[in-house]
Amino acid sequence: MILEMLAVDRVRSVVGLCRADPQAVGVLQVCAHRGLVQISRHALRPTGYSRRAIPTDVVMLTERGRRTAADHLGRLVPACSLPDGMEHALGVGELRQVLQIPPCAWTAAFEINAAHFSGGWNQPGRGLPDALADIDGMRLALEYDHGRYTAVQVHLKQDAFRHIADSAVWAAPTHRRARWLTTMGCQQLVVVPIQLGSNKELAGPSG
Repeated sequence: MILEMLAVDRVRSVVGLCRADPQAVGVLQVCAHRGLVQISRHALRPTGYSRRAIPTDVVMLTERGRRTAADHLGRLVPACSLPDGMEHALGVGELRQVLQIPPCAWTAAFEINAAHFSGGWNQPGRGLPDALADIDGMRLALEYDHGRYTAVQVHLKQDAFRHIADSAVWAAPTHRRARWLTTMGCQQLVVVPIQLGSNKELAGPSG
């Protein structure tokens, strides 16, 4: 389950996983021992406009973990380098978990971008959503704003989403940011704080 989750989300907060499932500590310890996942520590910001950074342990698949996950899922799991926008990536994973969308119903950003560049999408790449979810015959566009989007970017994405999804769900780390998105015309909003911090049992080396 952890490997399947990381194959879709690419990177997750160790603290967030353990808060959602206390048994995750043991599972991650076993996976790390077997060389399936790697845990590292990074200074991450709660929002895009925060001045303070919090040391946070994150987990992602190793090459062996990707192969194992690919065998289980029956599809390729691409490598994930440590992204510059790691906080944003963590927020997207938290959003999927909050909405309880299973990995099988989730199309991640890297898959959407691959379809776009292969000619499967007619929308500009910069307007594509963070993810798509197919639930009960409805396609949802999912977007997480860590606090860095401008009004122009939000409107660009809104226009693109109308062509590729039935509806859109936006998320933000704070109520203040969610209220701003409301003024931009975003209708379905979820407040999803990033789970930051370290876990003494699963501490990772500093990145």
